[in-house]
Amino acid sequence: MEIFMKKHACSLAVFVLAAVFLAAVTQVTYGRDGDEVLVGDWNGDGTDTLAVRRGNVYYFSDSVDDPDAEVTQVTYGRIADQVYAGTWK
Repeated sequence: MEIFMKKHACSLAVFVLAAVFLAAVTQVTYGRDGDEVLVGDWNGDGTDTLAVRRGNVYYFSDSVDDPDAEVTQVTYGRIADQVYAGTWK
């Protein structure tokens, strides 16, 4: 999944999610302008979804198409830490 961030003059960030070869495109409004976006399978169900990092606070969602999906908030690390997302086995 690739993510393209569109800048808007509002407090939300808009992400365009594109499957391989742009076969399917979904636009998602999630987070705030300036958030760092992370993509991963956060709940282990085999589907990548979005998370945003704001300082040292992370906001995880298990849905890219449900604006009312539950968001999990986690405070972790230091603001200046470098973040890596991946499958760590």
